[in-house]
Amino acid sequence: MNAPRVARHAPGPSTEPGDTADLELDERRLQVVAEQAAGLRWQIALTAVIVAAIAAAAVPKGLIALWLVSVVASREWRAIALVRMARDRARPIADRLLATVRRNALIGACNGSAALFMAWLDTTLAAVLTMILVSWGAGAVSTSSTVLRAFVAYAALLFVPTAAMWIVRGSWLGWGVAALVLMFFGVQIRFARRNLETFEESYRVRLENLALAERLASEQ
Repeated sequence: MNAPRVARHAPGPSTEPGDTADLELDERRLQVVAEQAAGLRWQIALTAVIVAAIAAAAVPKGLIALWLVSVVASREWRAIALVRMARDRARPIADRLLATVRRNALIGACNGSAALFMAWLDTTLAAVLTMILVSWGAGAVSTSSTVLRAFVAYAALLFVPTAAMWIVRGSWLGWGVAALVLMFFGVQIRFARRNLETFEESYRVRLENLALAERLASEQ
């Protein structure tokens, strides 16, 4: 699933033009994720505060505080790390893409751990929390889909724990909501894959257009 291409990313004099284009495509994929990570700071923080407010009446305050700090801290650490990695071309792109997947998994674990709050919440508040967590996962389609494994690593740790907490409730409603959450996760994976395909196609078309323009200019 969009695994980093380790072998061809090793720099050397034998790099073919096609390999160079693929390297540049991978660099651009990472740049897009880094650019998106640098934004949305206040939106994520505000949403996290809303989640904390929803949980405040029933969930232990210490647990809420720990969750809130972990969400903000992991988000900021990831944003800084991604910007640095996007600039660090001395490091193999395959290594940087793998690091991106790991960082996304970390923030997914931090954000998604809010699903545990459902153990204390009534059905109505659990439903509201579910909507927020699912929205976080869906939003990652536009911010992380250029590195598909990174998107899956993040979103899975939002959707799967949320579905599991509904299953734990044991009623037909819990099982039904869990099924809907997992189905929606599958839909988001398809959307992310299509976004990646569109991104790669547009990138290659741009390269072809540039090559054509250079060829026409040299013939004049």
